[in-house]
Amino acid sequence: EFRGLVSRGGLVLNCKWVDGVIVYLDATARFDTTINVLIPEGSRFNDGVTSTLSFNKGERRVLIGSDKQ
Repeated sequence: EFRGLVSRGGLVLNCKWVDGVIVYLDATARFDTTINVLIPEGSRFNDGVTSTLSFNKGERRVLIGSDKQ
């Protein structure tokens, strides 16, 4: 598990995995940004393909898992 990892593109990431599988991933934008990301199967966005995601400053999205983590 990690919290607060800042990625290229200015996203703050929080992630949790169990038995080598990501069960939760969220991202919060430090500023307006657009990124290309490969989201694995089982996510809320285009399973297994590269997606372009745009974020507004301060916007938080749960990419994998539930908001109730």
